[in-house]
Amino acid sequence: MSIGYFVKEGVSGFKRAHLATITSITALAIAVLLVGMMVRMGYNAYYLAQKMREMIIVEAFLNDINNEQIQSVQQAIQRKKEVAKMEFVSKDDARKLFLSSFGDEGSGLADLDFLPASIRITFKEGVQTPQIKHLIADISKWKEIDEVRFDENLLNILESRIRTVGLIGAGISFLIMLMALLLVYNTIRLTIFSKQTIIRAMKLVGATKGFIRRPFLIEGMLQGVIGGSLSSLGIIGIFQYVLPKYIEQLGVLSWPFGRWYYLIGGMISFGTLLGLIGSHRATKKFINAVRLSN
Repeated sequence: MSIGYFVKEGVSGFKRAHLATITSITALAIAVLLVGMMVRMGYNAYYLAQKMREMIIVEAFLNDINNEQIQSVQQAIQRKKEVAKMEFVSKDDARKLFLSSFGDEGSGLADLDFLPASIRITFKEGVQTPQIKHLIADISKWKEIDEVRFDENLLNILESRIRTVGLIGAGISFLIMLMALLLVYNTIRLTIFSKQTIIRAMKLVGATKGFIRRPFLIEGMLQGVIGGSLSSLGIIGIFQYVLPKYIEQLGVLSWPFGRWYYLIGGMISFGTLLGLIGSHRATKKFINAVRLSN
């Protein structure tokens, strides 16, 4: 039997339970749209958090060592894979920074020459908190290093916020997906019940379960494709036209990975997958329930 037959039968299910089908497609579109919005905003929140993490500077204060030892320390730090760049701050530079912060009132302390040379370290994008802490613990053991300072509280708070937002987003997305799956499941169930006579006849002439199920699986996938496509149009309209009109800041949110088609393609694929899973669960249960005789 050609694929055309299965597609034709799958589409015919739209007519037999058109109200349930419209409800299912609408729910799928809303579910995928909400998930897509969360992904886009979550991506931007994660990107912002990464940029904030990059702004965290670790400062390693040096003991009173010679230039050769300083160069050796710099080279050792630069070889660390987590390090994006580093900046050497000499004693004179430290004095100038101190005076720029405290003005003439701090000149007396600056003249005491108590400010040590240091190396300021910034990290690459994507470096996580455990990696930063491991690097600090390693550097702190070097005999050339007197002390290592960084804002650990800020780093912990940032990490905690990222984790919390991720868990909340995952929880909400799971509930949305579950509701969409239940609606697809219910729609396919109604379609199966409306075709009980045909299914019974097909079973009597020896049709396999797989053959009977294919049109319903295609119907579920078509619902997912339509729902995913509608949600894609929705997310473009919302972020390009609606939200910027009322909240200008949201108009600058970037697409995940810098391209619109990654998210749009993912949303359509996700909608198709939801439709397939929902229809698969429904056909597996209810086609078996159709008996050969009343």
